[in-house]
Amino acid sequence: MATMNGNVEELKAQGYKPCPGCGAYYNPADPKVKDWHCSNCGTDLNLSPEEAAVRLNDAELAGQLSALNQKANTMKILAIVCVIGIFVLWLVHPLLGAAMFIPAAVFAVLSGKAGSKAKSLLANNITRDILAEVFDQCIYAAGYRLPDEVLREAALIPNWDIATGSDLISAKYRGHAINFSDIELSEEVEREDSNGNTSTSYKTKFKGQWMILELGREVPAKLRLRENIERTGKVSRKLFGERIENKDDVKTENEAFNKRFQILTEDEHSAFYILTPHFMEFIMSADDAADTRTYLSFIENRVHIACYTGRDSFELQKNDGANLNAVRARMKSELRYITSIADELLKNEYLFGRTGERGLS
Repeated sequence: MATMNGNVEELKAQGYKPCPGCGAYYNPADPKVKDWHCSNCGTDLNLSPEEAAVRLNDAELAGQLSALNQKANTMKILAIVCVIGIFVLWLVHPLLGAAMFIPAAVFAVLSGKAGSKAKSLLANNITRDILAEVFDQCIYAAGYRLPDEVLREAALIPNWDIATGSDLISAKYRGHAINFSDIELSEEVEREDSNGNTSTSYKTKFKGQWMILELGREVPAKLRLRENIERTGKVSRKLFGERIENKDDVKTENEAFNKRFQILTEDEHSAFYILTPHFMEFIMSADDAADTRTYLSFIENRVHIACYTGRDSFELQKNDGANLNAVRARMKSELRYITSIADELLKNEYLFGRTGERGLS
């Protein structure tokens, strides 16, 4: 299968085709495409999207999702047990410890495949329906994300080395092009102990939803908003980190906004056309209600809207159970926050002029 980080348009131009089940792209001429089944979700690649998009009633879907999640969790636990066994046996008998790598890898692969199949079922029966309510001309590729160069142009999250993600959406929202995906950005941290041995760990710098919205005009200069507020709860501090004091290029008349956001721009005049009093109040109140951290970057004819929620979209959560209506409600709520920011920006005639009505009620 094609890399999950590939650019969809580039893959199409190279002759790659999407899996009818999960949307992951593959090269039909690649001899590694075995048995014409998707290595990501197991779907028969000869099926049409309509044939692959199996529609189940809620009882059937809940039953299959429950079984797949149970399998994924069981395989994950077995993989962890094998990893622990590797370290324990290595001290007693290195060869036995090394042998445990094989079952650990097998269980990890089986867990991943069960999870991918569950995500494909969820996409075909719930996710695509929700997206169709909000977006026009929507293309959803569950296994893809926004590419690195697009994320770096926003210059919102400093000091990250590795990007992962999923749930790439290319669509129209109220007449404007959008691209969206879940994103996790991590910093690679190397440490050396007293014996000179080095170890590598990864520190999460951002995890949440990232949307790029096409503006109605080009902005004269880049404008970035980066939230730096200290969270009061223990969970929030653990999730978002402590307050980071940053230097501002602009100060507004709203002291609470100045305290919460770092404002970076080379054009103070145009910044105030965007940072209207109503918009600043909206961002702060919406941010508090959703318990998230919001970043915005206005570049040329687009705005990056990044919401650090600490979770992925369109995924089953541990407490979802078999209540699929609750799953639908949660997915809509997660999508509603980031589109509400877009809705508020669309009211700004400096950025868009007048725009039509469409959104998630």
